Amino acid sequence: KEETTQAMMYQAKTFVPLPLTDVTIDWIPVGEFEDANGAKKQQVFLVSVSNEQVEKYKNIFSAVGLNLRFLEVETMSLARILTHGDKVTSIIIDIGARSTAIGVASNGVVKYNAQTDFAGASITQAITSGLGININRAEDLKRQKGLSGVGGEYQLSTLMLPYVDVILNEVRRVRDIYERNYHDRIERVIISGGGANLLGIEKYISSQMGNLPTIKANPFDKIGYPPEF
Repeated sequence: KEETTQAMMYQAKTFVPLPLTDVTIDWIPVGEFEDANGAKKQQVFLVSVSNEQVEKYKNIFSAVGLNLRFLEVETMSLARILTHGDKVTSIIIDIGARSTAIGVASNGVVKYNAQTDFAGASITQAITSGLGININRAEDLKRQKGLSGVGGEYQLSTLMLPYVDVILNEVRRVRDIYERNYHDRIERVIISGGGANLLGIEKYISSQMGNLPTIKANPFDKIGYPPEF
C-alpha cells in the first residue's frame, strides 16, 4: 500500500495545480482498459481538495455539533445517485451558478471529470446586459422563456445560446478525450444543477450532441418511498 501511495503522489504532481502539502488527496480505482498497444492499464480517479476547504467544512460541522465522517466531491455523489446500477456510460453536466462540472460516469462511478467557469450566472449576466434589466428580472425571464423563445422572445435565446455553446464545447472536448483514451462510448447526457431548469435545454443539448438522449437529473428515481409522498 505504501508503494501505491508513493506512486499516486508522484502522479498527482502532474495534475494538481497546487503544492501537494496544500491539498488533501484520495483516489479510487474505477476500471481497466487497453491502450493502443494492447497493454492493460488500470484507470484511477484522483481527487484533490484544498486543505483550506476541508478545514472550512470541518469547522462548520463542529460548530453545529455534528460528527463529520467523510467529505466527498459533488460529482462523485451525482454519479452514484444518478447512475448506480446502470451500465450505460453517461456524461453528467452539472450547471451551477458559478461553474459547470462535467463528469463521465457509469454504474455509480466517476470515470472522468472536468470543469468550466461558464455557468448559470454567465447566462443571467448576458440577459442583464443585453436587455438592460436587473438580475432578478433576468433570472425570471431565463426560467420562464428559456431557449425556446420565438417572435419577440427570440432575442432572449440569442443572448443565452453563446454561453450555453461555450459549455457544450467543453462537454464535447471531455467526450472526445474520454472516448479516445478509454475506448468507451458515451451514450447519454444527464443535466443537473440549477441550469437544468432552463426551458428547452434538453432538446437543445441533444441536437448539439449528435442527438444523444438527454434527460434532466432525477435524484429520487432510484430511491424507494411510500406512495402517499
